[in-house]
Amino acid sequence: ARGEEARLRRAQDEAMPYQPVLASLEALARRFPLLEVQLASGAQGDVARKLLERRADLGLLFHHEGMPQALERRQLGAIEMVTVCGASHPLAAEQVADRRQLAGHRQLLMAPQDSRYPGGEQISPLVWRADSFYAMAELVMRNLGWAWLPRHVARYPAYQGQLVELRSDWTPPPLVVELVWRRDESPGPAADWLTRCLEEHLRVASDGRAG
Repeated sequence: ARGEEARLRRAQDEAMPYQPVLASLEALARRFPLLEVQLASGAQGDVARKLLERRADLGLLFHHEGMPQALERRQLGAIEMVTVCGASHPLAAEQVADRRQLAGHRQLLMAPQDSRYPGGEQISPLVWRADSFYAMAELVMRNLGWAWLPRHVARYPAYQGQLVELRSDWTPPPLVVELVWRRDESPGPAADWLTRCLEEHLRVASDGRAG
């Protein structure tokens, strides 16, 4: 009678910050106890694809320039990027790693080359690419190169003591978190509520890191 959705299908980039996402889902369960929720996660490109194929109602992803015109988007927050290498990598001994020093070692970047994510600039002649920030972190942990990663990925508990955050003369701008949906289907009440809740949790998380 209130026009609420019976089901909400959300797809998200696997590298979304987990604490704000989980906190917003817990709040959603309390606010809409009868709502059926379907969650899917994937690497770069999977989220937009699920929306276009009508296999998801909402998408949570990082902003990039190649967004399909059929999708509408709303900015929710931003995630800080950091420069990292493995604990045994030669760069780990440097107090400050400038662009010249970084260019002397293999760089790990998001794939494909036209992804246009912040941090997609190639500054080393030797590059490996992956479609997942967590896959990149696993390679960095094994000293296969250095990378720009979202701070929460670099500080994931499983990587503690194995990744080193480097001070550098340049770091990419923050990753912008966006909620995306199809232009021909407006989000319902539960989706709107979840959007506002997630936006607040992302803001609190960002304020906490700033402090």
